[in-house]
Amino acid sequence: MPFRTMESDSIRPRTRRISVRLLVLVTSVLGALLATEVFARTFDPFGISYYKDTNRYLNEAIVLPPEAARPDGRLFENAPGAELDCATFRFRTDEHGLRRGQLEPRQKGDRILFLGDSVTLAWGVDDEASWIRTVEREALAPDGERLVCLNAGHLQYNTLQEADWLRAHVAELAPDRVVLTVVVNDLEDAWSLYVSFMDELARRPPPGEVGLLASLRERFPVWFRGLYGLAHFVSEQRSARTAAQRSNERLVDQPGYAQGWERCAEGLASIRAICDELGLPFAVFDHTTPRVPDLATWCAQHSVPSYDFDFEPAEWELDVRNSAADAHANELGNRLLADKALLALRDLGWIRAAESTR
Repeated sequence: MPFRTMESDSIRPRTRRISVRLLVLVTSVLGALLATEVFARTFDPFGISYYKDTNRYLNEAIVLPPEAARPDGRLFENAPGAELDCATFRFRTDEHGLRRGQLEPRQKGDRILFLGDSVTLAWGVDDEASWIRTVEREALAPDGERLVCLNAGHLQYNTLQEADWLRAHVAELAPDRVVLTVVVNDLEDAWSLYVSFMDELARRPPPGEVGLLASLRERFPVWFRGLYGLAHFVSEQRSARTAAQRSNERLVDQPGYAQGWERCAEGLASIRAICDELGLPFAVFDHTTPRVPDLATWCAQHSVPSYDFDFEPAEWELDVRNSAADAHANELGNRLLADKALLALRDLGWIRAAESTR
């Protein structure tokens, strides 16, 4: 009979209890994570589907033109005939990569081409609710004929990319007038971000050589998009608090402003030069928050009409954002922007009110 001690008899039950408790703990944590994932996917707290939808846009709704991917031009553009059914809206483009709703055949009329980033694109709402389509419905050309509004908005575009896009497509679109909506993101260095992303892709090993942990990290945003969205939201909220702490600093005193404005001004000058060559009237809508002080000065010096296109403080207090995660204008915000655009375009003499306006 093997020799046993009282101590060994007491250790085994204790080890089993610890193992059971550890198993219960792990099971509880996994259950909580799974429940959180299901909750996030079902109820979309804070509008975190925004992250999934923007990733889908960049993966499914853009193309890389052969002449693109350079510091002074486009890095990508909207794919012709793109179709995305996002969480709260539909995104469609026509044969030129311009945003449309039902993709109906384009009618003839006075054509205003709207350049810009996601503000112009009206990300987060259906095309019919976008401020550009509202302008098209509620205005006529100066001669009383139909107005055609061409929405050339692109996510993450800056003025350099907008100028290059205009140069590539202006002949086929044949606009009569051009409007550029400028945002503070136009000061960002999109090329550096693009190079960093491409360098990261180049450093990744081939699929067959990816280790288990790296593979799990790559697939986590797909398999657990709810948890990933919540984590992304928390991270962005921390960044927003940091930015708010710096909000008292003048924009011109913040790091990188001079270089950012230089790039932005270069794009503005290119757009103006293209319009001058073709005899196209050109105007700027200023949606910068905080204000870019050099923009108004540049427009005045170059005789480019500029209009305030930002929300007033009282308007910001309204529910004008898509969600806590997505700060783009919702349907109400787009309605307010449409009103501002209608006033500006009437002041320019580019439109007149339609009889069917509200």
